[in-house]
Amino acid sequence: MLTLNRVKIGLLALFIIVNGFFVHQYISSMDMAESVAVSVTIRNLSISTHALPDVPATAPIYRAVSTWAGATDISRAILGDDCYMVELNMWQNENYNLWVSEGAWVIYPQETVTGTGERLPGTGAAGTTARSWLRRHNIWGSAMTQLGTARDEAAGDRVVTFADTLGGHRVLDSYVTVWVNDGGIRRIGGTNWLATEYERVERAVGLMSLTALLDRFADLHEEHEQIEVTRVEFGHHLGKRGGEVREVITAPAVRLITDIGTFYVDARNGEIINGDTEHS
Repeated sequence: MLTLNRVKIGLLALFIIVNGFFVHQYISSMDMAESVAVSVTIRNLSISTHALPDVPATAPIYRAVSTWAGATDISRAILGDDCYMVELNMWQNENYNLWVSEGAWVIYPQETVTGTGERLPGTGAAGTTARSWLRRHNIWGSAMTQLGTARDEAAGDRVVTFADTLGGHRVLDSYVTVWVNDGGIRRIGGTNWLATEYERVERAVGLMSLTALLDRFADLHEEHEQIEVTRVEFGHHLGKRGGEVREVITAPAVRLITDIGTFYVDARNGEIINGDTEHS
């Protein structure tokens, strides 16, 4: 069994990974294979990406209700009623360690498997293993879909990422990632994923064109001589719920991953919903 300090270090390290470039790299690689590289310059924006999204003329709005509302809810939903708190933000049962903080959570099995990189489950097998584990542990919702599977060469894992999808477009700021190797599940991380259910409250609101949204973003950041944009995605934005807020209204949004941070731009008016000074 892993010592608590070792587990804690591992969980904190994974939390940084889940919220950083690592996961973006995998999510991006999943749908790049058949894309044509795009290089566009709009004012001070230098956009170099594998695809630009189609922003529809209209999009629906949803009420999002999270069924988990706090660290205790999350720990009991995943680990069961037999779990117990071992220290602040950390829970445990006989099989798993769980770390929770403001809606982000990370799970390690008590006996982790060291991947050798020599034998990996196939892409389909890894996805099936991950889905089965998530369903058994109540980490599944009616809108959840698999984004894809990538390979972590260094650790010798398959990395399977899931997100909620509404009307054909994914929720951009909420996802679950599962690391799998030939020995089974190695770890699971969730970011802003709180077993959310959705109800459409508006059928169609008008959206700006992608060109207009990018131009507006450039206008809001005109103090920068040049901004490198490496990823542009369209979808739905929930916002950081801190693991506590039970109900929010989604916003149709464009996510821009740039060299000055990651930004969510409201597709209705071009306003920045929130911007992070680090990639997340």
